[in-house]
Amino acid sequence: MSNLVIRKYRNRRLYNPDTATYVTAQALAEFVKKGVDFVVVSHATGDDVTSSVLLQIFLDLEDRSHAKIFSAGMLRQLISLSQSDARSVLLPFFEQLADDLISGELKFRLTHSKQADPASDARRFPSNGKLINGDDNEEGEPWHD
Repeated sequence: MSNLVIRKYRNRRLYNPDTATYVTAQALAEFVKKGVDFVVVSHATGDDVTSSVLLQIFLDLEDRSHAKIFSAGMLRQLISLSQSDARSVLLPFFEQLADDLISGELKFRLTHSKQADPASDARRFPSNGKLINGDDNEEGEPWHD
């Protein structure tokens, strides 16, 4: 469980007891971007409402974007799937998809950065496509002197 607990009040205000301040949904989006782990708990019920708050943040960002992630047709299909037996496979599928997209984005950024060193990138991304850190060899084992 996360150390940072955000309280959500009935008036939709979000409160960070660690800083004794109210936070905005945009601030929570920045937490996500920075990798800060948090949970959002309903002050009235004590229920974990993190997913619904994150979904609302996503929807707000989607509304403001010109390049939509989900078309209306795609959303209709998701709604239909979520009401069928396929529902049980949706979560693992989307989690794996997001992991794959993020690792692909990381790989793209590493190989296309201005300071990219092709030899270094080749060492970090051997033919098996696995990202290894600089202290590991191609098999993912630590280098030995």
